Amino acid sequence: MDTMPSPRVLAEGVQLCLRNAESYILSAEILFNSTKYKEAYILNGFAQEELGKILNISNALHYADNGPRWSSWKKRFKDHVDKLRFGEDVDNIMKNELPNADNKEVALEKFIDRLEQMYVNYDGEKFVMPNEILEEEIIKDINQTKERFKFHKDRHTSIEDDEKLISEQYTATKDKSYAELTKMAEDKLTGH
Repeated sequence: MDTMPSPRVLAEGVQLCLRNAESYILSAEILFNSTKYKEAYILNGFAQEELGKILNISNALHYADNGPRWSSWKKRFKDHVDKLRFGEDVDNIMKNELPNADNKEVALEKFIDRLEQMYVNYDGEKFVMPNEILEEEIIKDINQTKERFKFHKDRHTSIEDDEKLISEQYTATKDKSYAELTKMAEDKLTGH
């Protein structure tokens, strides 16, 4: 049966995403240092998706009381663009800003760009190799992913702490409307 995971299982998921993201980041750096820029970029994108899933997992219990919303959560958990969007949201949070509505569009552009790095394409006249990506772009992308990783690693130190945090977040917000949740997030970011 497909049921909402417990806070413990969600906390374990956060830790697994962290571990998998770290593995992708390390592999991307190895490939980058071997001048395999395209491959480094692709693996770094996988790390970004794993890190994006952490924010989604942390908010999963908000969907526990509603079957259709839980189905929506599961779909977003697997959606590449949504995982990248959650990563963009983390960038806003790291700057003490609310997530930006444009993050979905930015994530879609990143996803399309990564696909263009992965596959031989047909340009309407001939087949072409994947686009070349500049070394500077890869360095910037990997550094951004490492910053996101550190942000998550500093906040998600253990399964036990995550389980407690996820439970507390759910208890504090379970009966709140979207507008109330947005206001709570704004207050938290601005220190009110």
